[in-house]
Amino acid sequence: MVTLADFREYVGAGSDISDASLEQSLSVAEGLLEAFASSTPLPVAVRDWAVQEVASNIFKRREDSNGIRGYNSDGTAVFVSRDPMQSVYPTLRRYVLPW
Repeated sequence: MVTLADFREYVGAGSDISDASLEQSLSVAEGLLEAFASSTPLPVAVRDWAVQEVASNIFKRREDSNGIRGYNSDGTAVFVSRDPMQSVYPTLRRYVLPW
């Protein structure tokens, strides 16, 4: 199980970030993962990593302006994925089938 302290360190959140904000991101991530893989037992390490990764995507969205995460060196925008689970699907694919 991912602790609040572990998640705070994972996203590099300072003491100026409230526990409630971090807890909300973790809660939503756990709900999304449960909905996606509820019928499939996942290894604990994989589940914990997926929760942190998805929660991180959710948490960091608050820093993104209009869906833009930043800019490449050539000035083109780097957009935020609309699906916070996008980064974990390739790993979960070997456990949750069919796709």
